[in-house]
Amino acid sequence: MKFIEILHFIKMKFQRVNMVKLNSKLALCFELYFSIAILSFGFVLWIHETHLIAVLPKIEGTNKSQLQARMKQIYTSILQDSSNELATEALYSNDVIVSKYVGTDGEKLLDGLNETTTDFVSTSKIKQSPELSGFYISGAYTGRLGNLMFEYASTLGIAKSNNLTMLISVQNELHKYFNLSVMRTERGVPEKADNIGENGCCRFARNLMNIQPKRNVTVHTYLQSFKYFQMIQEVIRREFRFHTSIREAADMFITNFTKMEKNVTLVGIHVRRGDILLKDKIDFGYTVPSTSYFINAMDYFRIQFSNVKFIVCSDDRKWWEKNMNLTNVVISKGTKPEVDMAILSKCDHVIISTGTFGWWAAFLANGITIYYNNWPSFNTSLAREVDHKDYFIPDWIPMDDNGFRPASVTLLTTSNN
Repeated sequence: MKFIEILHFIKMKFQRVNMVKLNSKLALCFELYFSIAILSFGFVLWIHETHLIAVLPKIEGTNKSQLQARMKQIYTSILQDSSNELATEALYSNDVIVSKYVGTDGEKLLDGLNETTTDFVSTSKIKQSPELSGFYISGAYTGRLGNLMFEYASTLGIAKSNNLTMLISVQNELHKYFNLSVMRTERGVPEKADNIGENGCCRFARNLMNIQPKRNVTVHTYLQSFKYFQMIQEVIRREFRFHTSIREAADMFITNFTKMEKNVTLVGIHVRRGDILLKDKIDFGYTVPSTSYFINAMDYFRIQFSNVKFIVCSDDRKWWEKNMNLTNVVISKGTKPEVDMAILSKCDHVIISTGTFGWWAAFLANGITIYYNNWPSFNTSLAREVDHKDYFIPDWIPMDDNGFRPASVTLLTTSNN
């Protein structure tokens, strides 16, 4: 974007100011003062843009015109919202795009870029340069939405702890739902990377937070512990902000249920059943809550708040409809998992059964969370991989089928990491 374009944009904004009531001298002084401010602001933007373009020749195959179009889009979004204290850095080449968003409120800018970032990504391997030096880290992605989110969030936390640059494949499923900020490449894996990993699906491996010696790594596999990213929780919530179309679908569902009623406390309920009812899953250690668990958890919120409505998202709607005939409850149609998670994330509080899907819905909602404490089954293979202190956030409330129980009572194992 040219420097003159910036000045023209701000000038148009200035011309809309109503100065009818000001005398000519005051108007002249005001215009002079404002012009100085415009020049100062424009000069800062020009310096920033010049720096970005100056580094491009050092990376092979850079398309400057596309970068300039990209930066114009970004700067326009910032100028349209002067309250947005956002620092944006974007670097485009034919091989990779790097986008970093840091600020108090990046929502409007992210909306402007939502679902368009991939258009600027070309595939190939990273070209090493002074601007992209250092070591890289990637995750090993497997499973469905909740698992993928843990793998991304934990890898990002590990990356920041070790001062590594995180990579992700342009084909990763998470791009369908979120506008992720980390570096995208074709494969999403560093060259000559060592494989490192955890010692249980739901245990915190402290050694991963200080990888020695520093090198390119791929970290395996599930990484299901909030402790990997507990220092960047708000960053993770920004990363997992759903695309506009998903948020709008969730908003529409909630509005149709509440009818815009005021002073309503929305409590989301996630009911995971499905495949974990299979014999091999049960033998491994998976459990499902009984109806009494959900009734007790719902009663907790009815006692705490005066006007409570519940939204149920489940992979077994028929079970709920048959066994839970309750008032002030609506069940999501559940046609798209990402919309169900968005619905739950927009609730004030959440009740979860088991599984990573409900975990992430509760994390994103960031209210009161009640979780099922009778998971996993005692003395099973899964129990040996789980540490409740590493998996569940400390201020979440444990509850079994009959009511409350301190988390420490059912802590199955103790991590040594």
